[in-house]
Amino acid sequence: MVDRDRRPDSRTRRRDFLKGTAAAGGAAALAGCQGSIARSIVTGEPPQAGDDTFRIGALGPEVKALGESIGNGAKLAAEQLNAQGGGIGGKQVEVLTGNTRGLPGKAEQEYRRLVAEENCDMTIGTFRTTALNAILPLIADSQRIHMTTGAAGPRPARLVNEQYERYKYHFRPGPINSFDLADAQLEFTKAKAGDFGWETAAVLVENFDALRPFAERLRPIQEVLDVPIFTKTSTNVRTWQPIFDQVAQAGADICFVFLALTGTKAVTQWANKQYPFEMGGIHVFGQQPNYWEATGGRCEALFTMNAMTPQTRNTERTQKFMKRYMEAFGGAPMYNGPISFDAVNMYNEAVENVGGTEDTDGIINYLEQMEYTNGTIIPRFEFRGPDAKFAHDPVYGGFETGVPVYQQWQEAPSTSDKGISVESGGVQESFYPPQSVSTEEGATYPDNKSADYVKPPWMR
Repeated sequence: MVDRDRRPDSRTRRRDFLKGTAAAGGAAALAGCQGSIARSIVTGEPPQAGDDTFRIGALGPEVKALGESIGNGAKLAAEQLNAQGGGIGGKQVEVLTGNTRGLPGKAEQEYRRLVAEENCDMTIGTFRTTALNAILPLIADSQRIHMTTGAAGPRPARLVNEQYERYKYHFRPGPINSFDLADAQLEFTKAKAGDFGWETAAVLVENFDALRPFAERLRPIQEVLDVPIFTKTSTNVRTWQPIFDQVAQAGADICFVFLALTGTKAVTQWANKQYPFEMGGIHVFGQQPNYWEATGGRCEALFTMNAMTPQTRNTERTQKFMKRYMEAFGGAPMYNGPISFDAVNMYNEAVENVGGTEDTDGIINYLEQMEYTNGTIIPRFEFRGPDAKFAHDPVYGGFETGVPVYQQWQEAPSTSDKGISVESGGVQESFYPPQSVSTEEGATYPDNKSADYVKPPWMR
């Protein structure tokens, strides 16, 4: 176990972080600015007390839905907290964004800017695991709480467990980490393979940061199905025909794909060639609410894990959030939007119970012990404790936790009762699991299933 009594002095570590920022060329410091934030960077001292604004830095790639949902979800939470009159810790909340472009170096640069120059009190994001891993040392040095709301890679949680005093500032309200996602895929396959007529499968895992654990964790799927093809694929695949030809020749009923950068080429070529197998698993771009339009409908019948869809009712608050989001931003969010919304509200609950924003250790302790029941994604949310292998990650107990949901792209009927949920002629229908369980006593929220699973049009 980590010796928690040996905690470095917080002023010393924050001073080191800010001096490092100045040495790296902080713009305000080099320009000789005289404002309080600029002086903080030069001297290494925190800004003067009396600032009546609580600033949240939202990190992510500024790509529609994919990264913008992070900042937008936080802005909705800030708007709500400000309207209620208290903000966070009695301060009005302001959300500032940092465009990481999905790059580790850019993530470092934007984190330094948000914390040292913009004086953000906490941060949320990112989307890419490599970007998150790059800023972990900066999070530790700044001693400001960071809530990951998009990246699934397991390394941050392991570091919290292994070096608690240094990395305890990191929490992940969502998504569940890559190993838990792989476990969910196994659970789903065992539950539904027979119902869907799957006997033979191919497994394709893109060699991408957050997806690599799947290659290790999914091996037991071979005990459920005949799996003649189980392989990693490059992040540079442009032509999928040779791979898909092998899948078809192997007689696969289902091609389980775990794809990020190459997902769109894969799904469009699968649909154009009308390969005789179904396809789904984790398809990052397929989680985007505008994906039907982006692919010209070629994503029809593709399925993917998600934390929610515009149709689901994970909790009694999901659809209320969805309506507010679409009214504010003109389209539905990806999963990281509601997760970011929940993250800000979790932090605020901790501040309210601790009595202010200054007691960082108190806030951490509250987050570690809290049971959060006001979320939009998970009905009853808890963080894993410091001694857990994946410390400060969401507690995951299978589908009864409420996530993930399995969505499938289906054509929207000409007359639809989906209301605000329909976009671009296609719908992200949720077909599994049927409902989310909120308590050990079995209390449930409304049915989370919005449609039955269907096969691709050319296989019906």
